[in-house]
Amino acid sequence: PNFVNNFVAVQDQFNPDVYIFCSYNKEEKKLEVAGWLTNQEFKQNRSFYKAGSIAFRTDGSFFCRKFDCYEIKNSQLRNFFELYNQI
Repeated sequence: PNFVNNFVAVQDQFNPDVYIFCSYNKEEKKLEVAGWLTNQEFKQNRSFYKAGSIAFRTDGSFFCRKFDCYEIKNSQLRNFFELYNQI
């Protein structure tokens, strides 16, 4: 599917080496690592959305963004094991 990861723009003041993108399922108590990107890759590939803009989900539902944010598609992320094997 076309899942995306959201990043609140106010967090852009930090300067990490890499970003690791995860999702947490509360019902199953399961954390899934979607992937990772270097700081530079994330900044080159993300999309910016203003607070108040509408986000549409693939199931047809939608919501109004409360904050300025960036999004990156899961399909744009690197496989986590690539990073894990470098550690």
